[in-house]
Amino acid sequence: MKKYLVTLVVAVMLITLIGPLAEARDDARMREAILLAKRLFPITDTYQQFFTNQHMTEGKTIYHFEWRGSSNDPAGFNPSQIMLSVDGERMLVTNYSFQEATPRNRTLNFAPLPKFTEEQAQRTAAALAARLAPQEFATMRLFRVNAPTVRIGKRHWPHHYSFHYIQYVNNIPFHGNSLFINVNADSGEVAHYGLNFTPYTFPSPQGIIPLAQAGEVFRGVGLRLVYQRSFSWRNEESKPFLAYVLEDGRRLSIDAFTGRVFTNEHFLSFQDQQSPDGRLAGSVKQEHAFTPQELKEIELVAGLLPLVRVDALAREIAALPVIATLHSSRLYLDPRTEQRIWNLQYTWGTEDEQGSAFVVLDAATGALESFYYGDNDKQEIKPTMTQDEALVLARQFLTRWVGDKYGQVELAKDAPIMPFGEISHFYSFVFNRSVNGIPVVNDNLFITVRHDSRITNYNANWYRGEFVSPQGALTKGQMSDRFLADVGLELSYVLTQVEQKGERGPVPQIRLVYQPKELNSYLFDAFKGGNIDWQGKAIVPVVKPNYTDIARHWAYGDIKLLVEWNLLRLPGNEFRPDQDMNLGDLLSLLSTAAGWDDSIGIGPEWIKAIANERNISALNWAAQSNLVREDEKIDPAALVTREMLAFYLARLTGHGETAALEGIWTAPFRDFNQVGTKYQGSVAIVHALRLMTGAQNAMFLPRTHATRAQVAVILARMLR
Repeated sequence: MKKYLVTLVVAVMLITLIGPLAEARDDARMREAILLAKRLFPITDTYQQFFTNQHMTEGKTIYHFEWRGSSNDPAGFNPSQIMLSVDGERMLVTNYSFQEATPRNRTLNFAPLPKFTEEQAQRTAAALAARLAPQEFATMRLFRVNAPTVRIGKRHWPHHYSFHYIQYVNNIPFHGNSLFINVNADSGEVAHYGLNFTPYTFPSPQGIIPLAQAGEVFRGVGLRLVYQRSFSWRNEESKPFLAYVLEDGRRLSIDAFTGRVFTNEHFLSFQDQQSPDGRLAGSVKQEHAFTPQELKEIELVAGLLPLVRVDALAREIAALPVIATLHSSRLYLDPRTEQRIWNLQYTWGTEDEQGSAFVVLDAATGALESFYYGDNDKQEIKPTMTQDEALVLARQFLTRWVGDKYGQVELAKDAPIMPFGEISHFYSFVFNRSVNGIPVVNDNLFITVRHDSRITNYNANWYRGEFVSPQGALTKGQMSDRFLADVGLELSYVLTQVEQKGERGPVPQIRLVYQPKELNSYLFDAFKGGNIDWQGKAIVPVVKPNYTDIARHWAYGDIKLLVEWNLLRLPGNEFRPDQDMNLGDLLSLLSTAAGWDDSIGIGPEWIKAIANERNISALNWAAQSNLVREDEKIDPAALVTREMLAFYLARLTGHGETAALEGIWTAPFRDFNQVGTKYQGSVAIVHALRLMTGAQNAMFLPRTHATRAQVAVILARMLR
């Protein structure tokens, strides 16, 4: 007993002593982290507010510090802010951000061009990384740089350069350890620093299979021929196109030692106006009062299935209870498919039974489009229906009600979906569509079977148009050869999770693999083999032109400036600076400089009549931006005079309506009276903006053609 009491007393004393010591050790670690931050960023001494936070992750304590409001902030400005995170175990700064003081009640205005170059910003980023994480940064290389997107016109936000570094081990990349640094391109200050770095053990590349062998493995498992179908809010329904797709992209990994393949885990409607017998409510006695289009619509609607028939059909399909009441019905046109659709909604409710359902049917044929059923189902404590039994019921339903579609689908490999673990009260199945033996992406049937054998949900994504023939498409072998030659595989370290005996869960493990090289899209034209986007359009890399005829030209500096910032992309190796510029090329230059993205390619019909493949994108932009109008009868091939150039510049800078006023303008040009009345306002405005200062001897020369070099110089002025 005494021995027990002595042990108890000693234990209490140890707990009493260890508690404060442990607490003191934690406080000391936090103080050490704060001192580290202050040594690295002495400017924190000028800040008036300080806050701390901390959290535990994977057994490590991460300290978060925040300083607000420097005494150096100008009066009338929102306070500056510094936020910083320190790994308390390694005493390593993992995150840092700096927000400059900003003026209150005033919009910031920046010049289009940033003050600092990419080279200057990169030196700043590298210097900070070497100071905060010297050992980690020494193993890293610059992987990607995102430069600011420069556009003509004012901007109200700062530009940034973004630098992405990744670790290399044995000259092999490991994307899991990375560093992101954003540098403010206007102030030159680092705005954000984020380090993700764990000191893993990496396997040696000695003994790996050769790249050619990995390529043979890829040929067997990589690319798949599909009908690709995607959706856009601009286009109600997209037409499928034939493509090869690498579905897993860079996640497709081939073990560099065994050749085994695995997927990296870390990775317009109108109201119902029909009576129950299907006739129009009321009679149409004066048909001469309707237009032909209206009569056509009336006749079409009269030929659709009446409500009484679709009601009976919907009740049978959804197996509705007798007490179900038709709550609402809607007959409408689906703009995506040009189908006439009946949408029926039902409700019912007694003390013992409540529920609702909706059924969507094709109004011309009665074909089922979708339905949903829900009630106060009394779930079994342990459902007795098996997955296989539910699948049989699903197939029977699909065969009976959508047999035309069911004949084109197969059960998806990753189905069925069981929402609630081992004990499931319903099963959901997905059936994917194939046409010509080729899978159709996004076309499928979805069905849910409840534990009491009731079908509760059915929906179809289904393209009703024609599919392009696969005749003439590249074979999988041909496309694989093209991929390996144009894109290829590369060695890479990846982080995976593996099960190990004695461990409660998966543990991290680094593997050496062959992976496809990085692309923005892993879709490829099935006939030509080129890389395409989700709409099937060819992906053409943006390459800065290398004009060979500008080196000794007087406008060289301005032309080079536009090229460097991707604002000059006229095709060819020659810019022809002294050649007169036509309107199509002018609008191409202006649309690029304004940041036009014509990825959708939608424009007014009148533009299509005057445009060609080269300038249609720019003309679409000009029409949307109100630079050109249909009633002006423009000709893209027409040479641009100096007064015409002033006219379009005035519109581009937002002064078009003002410039259209006549009889009120003057400008210090001796030949201003020779400027056309339509253009006088524009000439005066662009002169006031210092965009066009005139030719020699105070002459504007309004009817002289503008050269390509002169336009480049004006755009460079707008940037500066």
